[in-house]
Amino acid sequence: MGGLLTVRPYLRGTGNTFFRDTGYADQPPHGKQKPQHEARKEAGDADKSAMRWGVYYVPIGTVVWGYGDLILKALWVCTN
Repeated sequence: MGGLLTVRPYLRGTGNTFFRDTGYADQPPHGKQKPQHEARKEAGDADKSAMRWGVYYVPIGTVVWGYGDLILKALWVCTN
């Protein structure tokens, strides 16, 4: 999940020159279309927030994936 959050701009289509230049990549996925400058600002803010969350999720997810059983044993949730 953290990896997907960090590449959110590319998933929106900003890597495609047509979508980026016409502003389609910045429009919300549902609802009414917004003016291009407003949509670009909101999409940029959402990208920054997603990047922040993704940077936190990647190491936390890695630790849970690798040491989840030890964490549960330390918390006395799993005894085997």
